[in-house]
Amino acid sequence: MNQCASPGCRQVVVAKRAQDPRDPRRSSYGPSSPYEIPSRFCEKHTCAYFWKAAGCTAKKAHHDSVCPMHTKCPITGCNLGRLQVLDVDSEETTPQYIRYELCGEHKCSIPNCPEEKAQSEGRNGFLPFCKKHRCHYPLCDQKKLDGRPYCMKHKCKAETCQMVMEDGFTLCALHVVCEIPGCKTTKALDKNSKDYLKWCALRESTLPMYGDAGQSILTAPRYQV
Repeated sequence: MNQCASPGCRQVVVAKRAQDPRDPRRSSYGPSSPYEIPSRFCEKHTCAYFWKAAGCTAKKAHHDSVCPMHTKCPITGCNLGRLQVLDVDSEETTPQYIRYELCGEHKCSIPNCPEEKAQSEGRNGFLPFCKKHRCHYPLCDQKKLDGRPYCMKHKCKAETCQMVMEDGFTLCALHVVCEIPGCKTTKALDKNSKDYLKWCALRESTLPMYGDAGQSILTAPRYQV
């Protein structure tokens, strides 16, 4: 068994299974199998990126999870370190730390979410949340409600509807369309009441042609802006 290359450390090196038995990094002497790739260091001093495909061979500090080369945020142009948090599951007697893949500026603001913040459409910078947690309404920077694609502000105003508003409207893509059969135009807005009509502006004068159907549309509840 090989000893850790960190000065003063007497622990045995760790190893990972070689995906390809022809991998030139595989060990011919151990630690336990000719099909394993050994690290130069023990578990405490092996960078977490050793276990990835690239197989980092640099030493890490015993309290960190990665070597100095892998502490930097991978976002282009960012010089901040990847966010470091206390490893609450560690059984070591001294504090141990693990890192997210991103720095605090680029990681989603949800505490346990490791994803990258979504980029802001039409302007530079990032939104506070990742694509998974941000409201789907264009340019909105709020967190969406659990299990829904919108924040409270951008829920479709139609009763019981669980869809996000269309850009520029207070109704979703389904409810913003004129309800006259065959019409695909967006509904008109009553400028006095600030309610959406049930029909588009072009169809308003033709409603009597639809008989009872037209009357039902006229008397149906409106959607408020």
